[in-house]
Amino acid sequence: MNTSLVHTGTNGGDSFFSTVVAKLDLTARTNNVPGFTLYSVPSGGAGLYRVDCHVVLTIAAGTSSKLPACFVGWFDEDTNHQITCGAGGPQLSNGTLTANTEGTTGNLGTGWSESTIIRSAASQAVTICTTGYASTPANAMQFAVHAKIEFLGP
Repeated sequence: MNTSLVHTGTNGGDSFFSTVVAKLDLTARTNNVPGFTLYSVPSGGAGLYRVDCHVVLTIAAGTSSKLPACFVGWFDEDTNHQITCGAGGPQLSNGTLTANTEGTTGNLGTGWSESTIIRSAASQAVTICTTGYASTPANAMQFAVHAKIEFLGP
């Protein structure tokens, strides 16, 4: 049984480590992030990827707010199906936080993670989106989204 961790994929050489292939930093958001392409998987780039997403409240609303949840979408190589962002894709952050306090994060806590591992087909997009944003004015709640994707191997 071969248990080697050697990567011989798209980065042009062998590596024992994951490779960050893309990252996203959106700040001063005052509404949900629609399906945003985090990474376009190249031809020959099919394989395992780890996707991380962090959501943080940066400016509290005038009255109340709800921090949105972060989701990932991709085209699964094994099943040949599209996993739609926000409608079946894994949830990477908590979408029920109503603390309305600056610095509140969307960490899910015990038993949950802000990352997931996917197996993406080649020549397909991996997307990030948020759902559930709510803010009661006077001032609209603002938040930031930070995401990255790492290639783990074929």
